[in-house]
Amino acid sequence: MANSSDSRLAQEVERALAHDPQVDVRDLRVEAVNGVVRLSGATPSLQAVRRARELAAQVPGVNALDSALAVELPRPVSDAELQRLAQEAAGAVDNRVTVQVADSMAILRGELDRPAELDRVLAAVERVPGIKDLRRQVTFRANPNGAPPFDRR
Repeated sequence: MANSSDSRLAQEVERALAHDPQVDVRDLRVEAVNGVVRLSGATPSLQAVRRARELAAQVPGVNALDSALAVELPRPVSDAELQRLAQEAAGAVDNRVTVQVADSMAILRGELDRPAELDRVLAAVERVPGIKDLRRQVTFRANPNGAPPFDRR
C-alpha cells in the first residue's frame, strides 16, 4: 500500500514528465510503492519511452524503476510505412545504414566508422512514431592504424 511519501514521489515524477516536451503524459500512469516507481501506459515513440525512464530515474527518492511503457499509435501503421519513415530518418543522418522493419521492429544494417555515428542513427530512428524496438546489425570498419573493427550490436 502506498503511503503519503509514495504519493508525493509519484507526483514529483509526474511533474518531471509533464515538463519535458518529448514526453506526452496523457496516456502515462505513475505509481510509487516504497520508493519503487512504476511507469505504465502508451507513448508514440521509443525516444519518449527512453526519455520518460531517464526523467523518472533522476527524481530524488526513486530507489528503483519498473517500466511497463509501450509504443502505441492511435491508428495502425503498416510495416512498409514504418520502414519508409525509418529509412528516411536513418538516411538523413547517414546513408550507409539501411533499415528493415518487421512487426514494428527496426533492424539497422550497415558498416560505419565509429560507434558515435550509430548513436546518431539510433536516435533518429527512435523518434519515428510506431517503431517499438530496435536491433543493430551494424559493423565498424578497422581503424586506420590496422586495429580490428569494433562490432557493436
